[in-house]
Amino acid sequence: MPGKREPSTLEQAKYISTTIRVIQDRLFSSHHGKALSEKEKSLLKDLSIAQFHAIMMIQKKKKVSLKQLAGMLQISSPSASAMVHRLVEKKILTRRRSDSDRRKIEICLTDDALG
Repeated sequence: MPGKREPSTLEQAKYISTTIRVIQDRLFSSHHGKALSEKEKSLLKDLSIAQFHAIMMIQKKKKVSLKQLAGMLQISSPSASAMVHRLVEKKILTRRRSDSDRRKIEICLTDDALG
């Protein structure tokens, strides 16, 4: 068609990024049982798909070990550790010692991330 221009790569990337955010919001809302608050949206802003997936897995299990999380995500323990570290810095996850075994570290969502 004359006069019709193709969207630029940047426009396509913005569309894809926006679509992913909408899908993440809907997935998290369906697992969370309610719509996301603005605070929750700001916490989840700028997450990778892998980070979002990790959060969903932890939310489902309530608390997991690093080894369990790596297994669930099918990634190496060092990769899972780096991901957890970044999510702890964003105040989405927390690490704490297990009540039953002080050698174990449990990873769980922060109260802010739980809503």
